[in-house]
Amino acid sequence: MPRREEPIDSPDGPLAGFAGDLRELRRRAGSPSYREMAASSPVSHTSLSRAAKGRALPTWKVVECYLSACGVSVAAMRRWRARWQALHSAVPAPGGPEQEPPPDIDLLAIRSADDLRAAVQLVRNGRTRTDLAAAMGRPESCVDFLLSWPDQVDGLTLRAYLMACGVPDDETMLTWAVAWRRARQSGPQPASDSPAARPRQVTAGADVPAPARVPPVASAL
Repeated sequence: MPRREEPIDSPDGPLAGFAGDLRELRRRAGSPSYREMAASSPVSHTSLSRAAKGRALPTWKVVECYLSACGVSVAAMRRWRARWQALHSAVPAPGGPEQEPPPDIDLLAIRSADDLRAAVQLVRNGRTRTDLAAAMGRPESCVDFLLSWPDQVDGLTLRAYLMACGVPDDETMLTWAVAWRRARQSGPQPASDSPAARPRQVTAGADVPAPARVPPVASAL
């Protein structure tokens, strides 16, 4: 039998109803464990569990996977999507209302992997690994890898990170995409026998695809 969930932290908060309804949906689906729900999902069981805690608004990808694991119909999925979008517009991003917007970064000056690494650290703007992982729907190990080797992650992961940092999904995101491509093409890559070599850093499994499988920038960011 799945372990009983902890009570929602702020039962009267704007996310409480959303998280509570997710829990009720899971109960009606037979109360599968989050590991069981994640077995056929591209997101981790911890991300699914966080979605129903009411502490932060999960990404739509995580919500969609949660709903799919509970057998939600296409019509109901559309209603959940509309509800999520309304919350997304009203609820502050992880980090709280005191979190400043992302700083201005000269993206045109990014020419190398080192430049990109400095930029992704700067845009983070004090956000914690835990908050970023929750907003991205990825494990914290994925955040660690991205912060160390941003030119080696796939475009969808970088986009999720930038959105978690408050970067608007507009021309700014496209400029990041161009900078990401330049950094990836700049080289050189870490030596295979180096302690910092990429194969030793990949701990997130399928959550961090190998660079050889990175989708084209145009379709990723």
